[in-house]
Amino acid sequence: MLYYVGSPARRVCLHGVHLILVYHHFAPREAIPKTPPLGEGWSFNHTPQGFERQLLALQSRGWRFQSLAETIAEIHRTGREPRKTVELTFDDGWIDQYECALPVLTKLRVTATF
Repeated sequence: MLYYVGSPARRVCLHGVHLILVYHHFAPREAIPKTPPLGEGWSFNHTPQGFERQLLALQSRGWRFQSLAETIAEIHRTGREPRKTVELTFDDGWIDQYECALPVLTKLRVTATF
């Protein structure tokens, strides 16, 4: 079965196995630097509202969130990748991840790896 996430212009096809999603910066649109410093990955920015919509879209399609440690343990236990699971990871430990993403994760009771 195929699953699609995102707006019609930017849909991502998901094949029902498992996903590891990597996030970088989080900020409201008005807080994004007009001239971002090179090498800080601001082209990979998400708004808190957009992030919440992504997580809700995955949940509504039956995907379950778990930590990387839980996935590794499941692979060791069963010998295969878990189906329809999502692991969220956050690169580089930017403060905006804690200020903008962590409240969304807490609200939705979703686990992640920082």
